[in-house]
Amino acid sequence: MNLVGFLDYWAQEAPNKLALVSPQGSLTFAEFKRETERFASALQEVGVAPGDRVLSLLPNSLEFVISFYGTLRSGAIFVPVNPGYQRHDLTTILPDCTPQVMITFQEKLSLLQELLRDLSYPKVVTVVTTDGSSPCSISFSELLERGRETSSYPEPADDASAELIYTSGTTGIPKGAMLTHDGLARNAFVFSRTMKFVPDDVSLLMAPAFHIAAQTCVLNVSLVSGATVVIYKGWSIHRFFELFQRYRVTYFFGPPTLYIQILEGYRKEEHDLSTWRTAFSGAAPVPEEIFHRFQKVFGFPIIEGYGLSETSPVVTHNPIEGPQKPGSIGCAIPGVEVRIVDDDDRDLPVGEVGELVTRSPYLMKGYWNKPEETAAAMGGGWLHTGDLACVDADGYYYIVDRKKDMINKGGCKVYPREVEELLFKHPGVLEVAVVGVVDPLRGEEVKAYVVPKPGVAVSARELRNFCVQNLASYKVPRYIEFVSDLPKTTSGKILRRLLRQNR
Repeated sequence: MNLVGFLDYWAQEAPNKLALVSPQGSLTFAEFKRETERFASALQEVGVAPGDRVLSLLPNSLEFVISFYGTLRSGAIFVPVNPGYQRHDLTTILPDCTPQVMITFQEKLSLLQELLRDLSYPKVVTVVTTDGSSPCSISFSELLERGRETSSYPEPADDASAELIYTSGTTGIPKGAMLTHDGLARNAFVFSRTMKFVPDDVSLLMAPAFHIAAQTCVLNVSLVSGATVVIYKGWSIHRFFELFQRYRVTYFFGPPTLYIQILEGYRKEEHDLSTWRTAFSGAAPVPEEIFHRFQKVFGFPIIEGYGLSETSPVVTHNPIEGPQKPGSIGCAIPGVEVRIVDDDDRDLPVGEVGELVTRSPYLMKGYWNKPEETAAAMGGGWLHTGDLACVDADGYYYIVDRKKDMINKGGCKVYPREVEELLFKHPGVLEVAVVGVVDPLRGEEVKAYVVPKPGVAVSARELRNFCVQNLASYKVPRYIEFVSDLPKTTSGKILRRLLRQNR
């Protein structure tokens, strides 16, 4: 099974149906298939063989999607990375994946040419630009012109690597998770069934497409289902409401931080979101306060799920029809096994907190060029996620926290998420992140970084008293610092590492 096979199916079944819509233009399924064929053929023309890497430094765009599916069609390996990466990140990733082709935009070209000056790769740097390109590169349109629509491509093996997804690197050197054709396609297909996608659905892709969650949970799931994807670069609450109404969007995926902004900006008398039927969230836990508030405003819940780059990515989610458990990441999707284990990999009973481990047909082959890290992460064929979790009697899983984020205060365990959940309930708190800070007496102390709601006066003493009334004394933040915003990745995860560095 592979994603290109689904594209070809819909290009035959519904050739004139819109597949992709963006500010740059639109493509039907037949047109999209044709463009991926031209791209795959062009890769062959410039000497790219199956297994070679094609690196993308593109934001959300038609070019990103064409190069993604075109690379898969050719049998080469797609490597999408954050277009905001600068010298430090790129000097780690480029020597690791050694791309044969790089696709970027004009503003990034000089940096890449500087980094690649002394290297024998890539063969081609192609630039998405409207004002001509450097003599050292060719434009994206010129690359496509080299391709043909009738070329033949050997169908890749199901277990062949289709994509390298580099982990965020927030805890160390980025590692490229090798995701397979079969794993990517099956995860998207199963997700389309559990989320009850239909061809009439219209998805809004505002989450960064270089991230596996946005790929599977918006782009791939829509194309597998014959649905339409509206592509937009970046996040703007104004643009969110505009696109939703213009294209009659039915499905949206985003991290909890975006749902907070949607709730803050929504005005029933101004914004017609009547076509919206499904909201999905991942990347970070949805605060229970936000879950209940969203359901009250819109009449349906945020479906919370869980996954990792290494798992293609969906592992669990709450059922779209059935009991919704606020604070839970739901149940394992078909094909996935999940266990909660102790430090010796022994299974723990219902309700006890341990590490979440998982295995499935969607699991990565390993980390590119990193056999030792692969062996450490996938002991016994199970991926050790580093997430602390528990499971209830109904098979619903709950993420308690990351192992590395747990605060050890004089031997007492403090889970940041528990403190954050409480602070979210205070009417003066918009966003919050809790970390451990060094304490000479207790080892660590609890510190909360708080973004207050605009126009609401709130003090550290008020928040601390609120915690005292609701938490055990050792969990109450000793330090509370008000900030204008919290550092986040492009996928919406709060960068606790940066907060800890500032402690």
